[in-house]
Formats: sequence, C-alpha cells, structure tokens
Amino acid sequence: MGMEIGEFWSYRESDRYGVPQRVAILGKVRKGKTSVHYEIELASGKRKVVPGARLVCPWSEADDYEQDWRELRRVESQPVDEVEGYCALVICEELIGFEKVDLSHPDYVALIDDPSAVEELLGQPLNSLLEGTEIYQRGPVLHVSAEGTVRIARSYCEAHPDQAALLVREREVKAATRCKEGTADTTPQRCYEWYLEYDRPRIDVLREWVGYRAMSQVERLIAAEAEVGRLRELLRRAIDELAHDHPPLAESLTRQVWEDEITAANVRPYPQAPHKCPPPPPARRWGWR
Repeated sequence: MGMEIGEFWSYRESDRYGVPQRVAILGKVRKGKTSVHYEIELASGKRKVVPGARLVCPWSEADDYEQDWRELRRVESQPVDEVEGYCALVICEELIGFEKVDLSHPDYVALIDDPSAVEELLGQPLNSLLEGTEIYQRGPVLHVSAEGTVRIARSYCEAHPDQAALLVREREVKAATRCKEGTADTTPQRCYEWYLEYDRPRIDVLREWVGYRAMSQVERLIAAEAEVGRLRELLRRAIDELAHDHPPLAESLTRQVWEDEITAANVRPYPQAPHKCPPPPPARRWGWR
C-alpha cells in the first residue's frame, strides 16, 4: 500500500505495546539500498524519521486494524512452557507439516489455512480439541494460541503413535551419538551437558505424548531386529568353524539358514490348496421345482 505526502497514517512504535498515533506523511527517506523510511509529523508537531513498517495503515482504517491487533494479542497471551512449545514445533514441522499447521509465527502460535484437513489428520473436530484455548479467525486463516498448538501436536501423537515413536527414537539415537562422539566443534562432554539441559526434557515430553505402549512396541521391534542380527553373526562364525571338521553339516546348516529364512515377504500366511481337494458344492438351483 503506497503512502502519499500529506496523508494521515496510524503509527505504532511497537507491534506488542503502545497506542496508535495519527501522523502526517511528510516524505520518503531511503536508508541503504533496500530500507525505506518516512519522515512524519506527530500530533505534537514533532518530526521524526521512522521505518515504513511502523506505519501500519491509513488513519481511516485504524479502528479495524486495532481491533485485529487486540485479537492477535489475545491469542498470543496464552503461552506454554518452552519445552512443550519446542516439542509442538518438532511435531508440526517433521510430521504434520507446516503446510497444514504453520508455526512461522512467533510464540508457537499456529496458523491453519484448512481446518478440515487438520481435523481429518487428527480424527477429531478442532472445536472440541481447542475448547478453552484462545483462537481467532482472521479471514481464511485460523490463529491458534500456543496452548492450542500443543494440544494439536499431542493429539497427532495419540492418533499416529507409530510415526511419532519412530521420530522420538531417531532423536534419542542422535543425542546418544553426539554424547559419545561429539560434533565437529563441540566436545562429547559439552554435548552431554546440552543433552541434560535441553534434549532430555524434550524427549521426555515427546515420550509422554506418544505413550508407553507405542514406545515399547517400537523398542521391542528394534530390539528383535538387533538380536536377530547378533545371532546371525554368531551362527555365521559357528558355521565357519564347523566347516573345518564337518563340511557337509556346515553346508546343510548354511542352506537351511538361507532357504528357511523368515522375512517380511514370507511371514504372511497364504492358504494352500490341500493335496486331496474335496468335491465342489452342488450347483444352486433357482426357481420352482
């Protein structure tokens, strides 16, 4: 929106506090290559140069702008713990997607363009989920407070526990690796201190959201796969030793290991036709005899 010399605009010193002031535009002042400032005159007659971003709207639209500003501050007035906010950010960014729940706004306020898509993803209506939280419908975009964002993230973990549990597991593995090996510019000791202060509280919250059952299922699956790998290596070493004195037995065991291997491709049961098929059932007769 362009500003013309002589127009009256609403001037705000800050996005978060203060009251709007009616100012007159006196001229444009360019600072640097891209920064544009304006010289304004306050009601007191004082003149000053301010960034263009501080001139929020024409004075004729100030009432509507201030109403919108108050609603947004109301949504922002319901903060959450920093750990929970960060966990909600992780879930929205890596699992839900910012195209559905945008957290680019500060203070973990979520912007939702399509509430029906989010409701389908969560399996429940947003009205009931966000009851008691601060929300504001600004045009087509629903603004949700940080408390509501946390509820959305937690509800996603409850609706999709397997995906969330794998994400938690991945972050635990990365944290353990950093504590053991360090990074390019950080020692393992400093990484461990960071883990105690930041990573562990966040992981604990994520594990709580996912739930014990889902986390234990994922951990049992990972443990089973790791144990199979360990036993396979022990069996390979045993067969190699056995091959020196009993080659036929070693060859037979090797063949059984590979031919009878249980995999995801053959674990599913498929009904097989019996060797002696029973006679087919008699054909059904229609109509009156």
